[in-house]
Amino acid sequence: MQRRALASRPDLLAARSDQARTTADLRLQEANGKVDYTLSGEYHHQQGSTVGGNVGGVFFSVPLPFFNRNQGEIARATVQQEQSGTRTRALEAQIANEASTAFSQYTAARDVVRSIEGQMLAQARDVRTATEYSYRRGEASFVEFLDAVRAFNDTMQSYNQARADYAHSLFDLDAIVGKERP
Repeated sequence: MQRRALASRPDLLAARSDQARTTADLRLQEANGKVDYTLSGEYHHQQGSTVGGNVGGVFFSVPLPFFNRNQGEIARATVQQEQSGTRTRALEAQIANEASTAFSQYTAARDVVRSIEGQMLAQARDVRTATEYSYRRGEASFVEFLDAVRAFNDTMQSYNQARADYAHSLFDLDAIVGKERP
């Protein structure tokens, strides 16, 4: 689940894209800091009625960046790249933590629903039915019957809340993984 979340979350994909952009910017700034030299040549041939000649030349040009080798932009791009990498790693850790927490909440909610369905719900229904039968026959008081009905209603309320928590945990899992429910 964590791998799916790390592979499909749009916010993480955007952070990784930003990290790639800052890496490219750093390479650009480093390239801008390099000295570009130019080597060129020329050849002239003159032909006149009485005089003719050939002239050739080679030229070499190098800018002399005594004070500016783009150090400031390289430093800025380096810091941006480090910040972007740190943000991406922090987001990856946050997503992994969210996935772990959501899965723990899901398993806990699932176990609560199973426990209530398997044990408490049937038992509360049986107690209510038995107390109602006893009350109708005059063997139990009205207060005992109301207490059994209240206990059953509390159990149903707990069951409904557990089902809601279970459904909420499923939606949380889908949201963390980046999946939409229909």
